[in-house]
Amino acid sequence: MQPDKFDIGIIEDDPIMGESLVQRLELEGHKVDWWTTGSDAINSPALLDKQMVICDIRLPDITGETVFHLAGKKGIATPFLFITGFGEIDQAVRLMRRGACDYLTKPFELDELIEKIGQHAQHRTRTGDHLPSLGVSNSMKILESNLESFATKNYPILLTGEVGVGKQKAARFFHSNSSSATAPFMQFSCRLVPADMHVSELFGAKDNSDSFIDGYVSRTKNGTLYIEDIELLSMEAQVKLLTLLDTGSYTPGSLDELEIFEGRLFAASKLPISELQTSGDLNEALYYQLSILKSEIPPLRERVQDISWLLSNLLMELNDQAQTITRSISAQAEEVAIAYDWPGNIFEMRNRVQRAIVLSQSEELTVSDLFPDIAYSDQDEFPSLAQVREDAEKRQILRALNRSSGHMINAAKLLGVSRTTLWEKMGRLGITAD
Repeated sequence: MQPDKFDIGIIEDDPIMGESLVQRLELEGHKVDWWTTGSDAINSPALLDKQMVICDIRLPDITGETVFHLAGKKGIATPFLFITGFGEIDQAVRLMRRGACDYLTKPFELDELIEKIGQHAQHRTRTGDHLPSLGVSNSMKILESNLESFATKNYPILLTGEVGVGKQKAARFFHSNSSSATAPFMQFSCRLVPADMHVSELFGAKDNSDSFIDGYVSRTKNGTLYIEDIELLSMEAQVKLLTLLDTGSYTPGSLDELEIFEGRLFAASKLPISELQTSGDLNEALYYQLSILKSEIPPLRERVQDISWLLSNLLMELNDQAQTITRSISAQAEEVAIAYDWPGNIFEMRNRVQRAIVLSQSEELTVSDLFPDIAYSDQDEFPSLAQVREDAEKRQILRALNRSSGHMINAAKLLGVSRTTLWEKMGRLGITAD
């Protein structure tokens, strides 16, 4: 049987290395495009159709990490295989956490490269609609799928989660996937607006000159009205909102005529579903109307798979805004971030990254840059890959045991291993069963 032939892109500035890769891959029957800078590759329409990209991490204009990030923003989900020097292995490991398929350390045998291409190259390369928008963890993938489904149904949505987990971003994701994506997205904060103004701000009121000013409901038109901290909405406004959901209409301000509401209502609360239902802060009938379609976003400490992905995205975004020289986060800083509980969730992460890139004088953020307030005695010790893997494995086992309340069989199922394997790993890592 003939081996598969792929359409491959190479991003390599070294002429000898690039020529060698092109010749060998073409001898294997693959179609090859070669770029010597990251910018040329990103700006080439041919990159969209590649089944694999082989990219050097160190390029003359931008880093391979930047190329990978920009490709993702363009909707290119092509597998990236990175070529790295020994000193860049930690960066390659970070890139694999963020979705790269593999890496090779210089020098390497071309036969090894051919083998990895066969393992990872795939025919479906451009899947922009399916690139992660909210996170790479299973819980966020499920949330994205739920919100895409909710966007096709004409019911209100209720989303709960701690402060800073990304509820507003989820609401905007829902809106962008609805049939009214070009219509207004109106955001109303019950916390920021005084309670005695909730009715007038939402439903409109007359000003001092007796002219009527439309409220958020009217200005939503056929778009999405996002109400955050719904549990803080005044009782008077809750009654009018319940009428709107019951009848599909409302009375603007103190006027008598009915107006039809053609939009979608997306409510958010920092309270868990169970507490929101029983707290008494929300009208019981309104709760049941809002919770026909409901989801909950777990805190960041419960979806550690998203931490590296979020750090990378925030670094790129904030770098663009601040125009700083920072390009990456050290492997040690990323390990500390993964182990950290993030009580402020993504709000806190954004604050830490923003402060770090403004104050840092180097191209790489360290532990002390991201966590200057946390004593970390091992800053000068660089962890081996074995230690990194062991620490990550220990954290995941502890999380599985906590999630399953210490039940070994359930914890093993969560981890995808046998109970015997789990026992062995716990013994090796010094984890007790209590």
